[in-house]
Amino acid sequence: MSADRNFADSPLMSSQPEVVAFTRALPQLLADHHQGQFVVLKNSSVEHVLPTYEQALSWGYERFGLDEEFFVKQVQDTPQVTHFRRFR
Repeated sequence: MSADRNFADSPLMSSQPEVVAFTRALPQLLADHHQGQFVVLKNSSVEHVLPTYEQALSWGYERFGLDEEFFVKQVQDTPQVTHFRRFR
């Protein structure tokens, strides 16, 4: 990243709406017994919950294609810093 590029424009920061949406949805996802499953988010919206990472990733690609960004995160009551984000 060049020194004159704003950090807020970086891919890491552009994933923030999904991280915020996931954090807000987490209590309900846990209450709905989705512990250990994987959620697919697009922008600030929870789009789908699936049992495995592979299924969530496949669903995301089928739904949004290769040109759209989406976010996959595992539902856990103990946070981990493991994310997958499809960048264009």
